[in-house]
Amino acid sequence: MDFLNKFLYKNDHKFTEFFASQEFSRKICEWNIYYIKTVEVGLISEFLNKNRILAGGAVSNILSYEEGDREDSDYDIFFIKKNPCKFLEKIRNNYDYYETFNSISINYKKIKIQFIKRLYENENRVVGGFDLDPCRFFMNHKGEIYGTANAIKSLENRRMYINPCCQSRNFYSRIYKYCKEKGYKDIHIHTSINKLLFKGDNDYCNYYTSSDIRK
Repeated sequence: MDFLNKFLYKNDHKFTEFFASQEFSRKICEWNIYYIKTVEVGLISEFLNKNRILAGGAVSNILSYEEGDREDSDYDIFFIKKNPCKFLEKIRNNYDYYETFNSISINYKKIKIQFIKRLYENENRVVGGFDLDPCRFFMNHKGEIYGTANAIKSLENRRMYINPCCQSRNFYSRIYKYCKEKGYKDIHIHTSINKLLFKGDNDYCNYYTSSDIRK
């Protein structure tokens, strides 16, 4: 994790308002995204291109562990700009797959890959759809990894800074997963977790989606 320490030291002046301010305006979804490092893409290279990126917890695992010593993780691939329907049909025709309303999943060389059935305008919108800081990373087809300031600090400190407006349908179970199973400490802003107002119809990730291609 030395590269994260060096990154934070080099860019610390950018993060001075970290605890006091939001990273984004939800209305216009302007996220501050920072380049972190470049890695080998590895097994999933054939599924990525300029319109398909890897995002979420799998990317934070890549940053946290050396090659060959990573945590088991689902690899979530997201679509940008180009309609993926033809690509998804190719996946259906060439792999044993499991399909839900939200995604198509395959087992590829002992890893689970999920193709998220939404189309986004850009990488910024993909990152904006995540509810927890450790997930706000993405990797492109060149192996370049980017993340938000909160995501970088969260990974370095193993802590999450909870924003109630970012809750998804399974918000609580995801907090439990990261706190209890992955060693993150939950830190709450202005409220405690048991007082959060959870609405079942609040699907935060859909807010940032330009098109929904679920069938």
